[in-house]
Amino acid sequence: MSNSVWISSVICLVVGAVIGLIIGRLMTSRPKADDSANSEQRSQQQQLRQDIDDHFQQLTHIADQLSQQSKTLNTALAEQADRLSQNDSVKRRLAVLSGARSAEEVAEEEAATHGVPRDYADAKGTLSEGFGIRRPQDEYGEQGKEPPRF
Repeated sequence: MSNSVWISSVICLVVGAVIGLIIGRLMTSRPKADDSANSEQRSQQQQLRQDIDDHFQQLTHIADQLSQQSKTLNTALAEQADRLSQNDSVKRRLAVLSGARSAEEVAEEEAATHGVPRDYADAKGTLSEGFGIRRPQDEYGEQGKEPPRF
């Protein structure tokens, strides 16, 4: 009986070792597959980042070209307006666009040309004191004197 116990325990030990080796190999092979999947994802992320960087470099280049073309267009407009236009306000605004003058200078000039706003009208305007008042006519059909103003 003692021999059969030893034989069965050795057989159990060998079977357990074989099962342990099989399970160990299965467990170690999974992380390798996970590592390869992770490395593939990392490489895809790197490629995506590189594509995004390239895209933004292209957009920056296009924006620079557009800015240069806009400056060229504004300069040409200012030159043509200076040569052909008779409107000074158009000339001033295009000078600002072309960069020849600052917006503050043009704003000061426009304020000076418009003058200070006033709160009264000219003699014949709707805000004049005598607007809409009929003056009595004498027998010859002529207007009488203006009424006194206080």
